[in-house]
Amino acid sequence: MLAGDYNVIPTELDVYKPENWLDDSLFRPEVRAAFRRLLAQGWTDALRCLHPDERIYTFWDYSRNAYTAERGAAH
Repeated sequence: MLAGDYNVIPTELDVYKPENWLDDSLFRPEVRAAFRRLLAQGWTDALRCLHPDERIYTFWDYSRNAYTAERGAAH
C-alpha cells in the first residue's frame, strides 16, 4: 500500500472548479502524468476504483477557504 499526500489533483472530478487550477502545479499535465505512471505500475486508486465517475473532491485548498465556500454553496 502506498499512502500519503501526493500533491496532485489527478482528475477534474477531484477538485471543485477545476478551471481555477489549470495553471497550478498540482494540476499540470506532467504532474498528472506522473500520478498515472504510478497507477500503470499496478497500484490502485481506491477511491476511483470504487467511484470511477463520481465527483468526490479529494483536494481542497484550505488557504483559499475553498472547502467552506463550496460546502456553503451546496447547502
